[in-house]
Amino acid sequence: MAAYRDLSLNQLKSYLEEKKPTLILFHRKPDPDCIGSAVALGQVLSELGMQVRLCGEDPIPKRLLFLNEGSKIPAVIWEEMEGKEIPERIISVDVASTSQLGSVWEGLCKAGRSVDLMIDHHGRGERFSDGYVDAGAAATAEILFDVFDLWVKEGKLRSIPLIAAKALYAGLAGDTGGFRFSNTTPQTMVRGAELLRYPIGHDEICRKIFECKTRAQMTAEVEAANAIEYYCGGKFAVSRLSLSRKRELGLTDEDLGTMIDVIRAVDSVKVAMVVREEEGSRYRVSMRSTDTVDVSLICAEFGGGGHARAAGFTAELDDFDIAFEKIKKEIENRLQC
Repeated sequence: MAAYRDLSLNQLKSYLEEKKPTLILFHRKPDPDCIGSAVALGQVLSELGMQVRLCGEDPIPKRLLFLNEGSKIPAVIWEEMEGKEIPERIISVDVASTSQLGSVWEGLCKAGRSVDLMIDHHGRGERFSDGYVDAGAAATAEILFDVFDLWVKEGKLRSIPLIAAKALYAGLAGDTGGFRFSNTTPQTMVRGAELLRYPIGHDEICRKIFECKTRAQMTAEVEAANAIEYYCGGKFAVSRLSLSRKRELGLTDEDLGTMIDVIRAVDSVKVAMVVREEEGSRYRVSMRSTDTVDVSLICAEFGGGGHARAAGFTAELDDFDIAFEKIKKEIENRLQC
């Protein structure tokens, strides 16, 4: 296994100051912190005179497109990079493992390239490049805020660009559940307060992230609620969505992101899990914990990762039931059922 360097914050800052054409990668099924961090970093590097583009396997979800409004930085899917020159520097943000990059990682490998720098805050995952990983940060946006704040104090930036400030706040709010989750720290609140000095419209950001839902999302949430299976006296809840049922309901991947919120809202549930079947015997699993179960340890066994209370994985499995029994046994042991 390659030995990758852990950068200090000053080393990260110095590396980002190098004026190089840059490709910023975000993970599959991107969330507010992922897109917010990518947009913010792209905007600031552009302000510093660099050519930048954003890229992922999936496009920016419609509900998060507002974060890139007003920006001239292109956001493309990997298919659009085929046959084109890959920028000199490749940076991933909020990506815990190569599996989260999907076809992007496969394409880079075919092109003989790799990620030059990873900026992340997940406690468990896969190291795939030199990087700055702070598991104590509630969001990757926190790390970037610290870098930008140093540049402002040093005079390299007059201020954090408004688009970047808006995107950073969305990342902080998104990964902390509106500053409600246990990963919220005093420093998280301080950084959020600093961003509120900018006219970002924080109330509208939170409304769009947490309250606005399409009819398709509502359909997916109803399906999740109707399909709940309870184990361990109601402490462990699972909802599954087969590929055939997804097609029957006319749902897209973008519609499924809030299914886990329905499961974890049940008052007796300590661990919630949503299982989504995808093409090619591939399964996407999201897990949340409100108790003593570190779900990142479980997900890491299947090539995923994340945080103690929020993690996931995507894996090709011939028989998911075998994997499920292993997961179920581990959770029951932890919950002492």
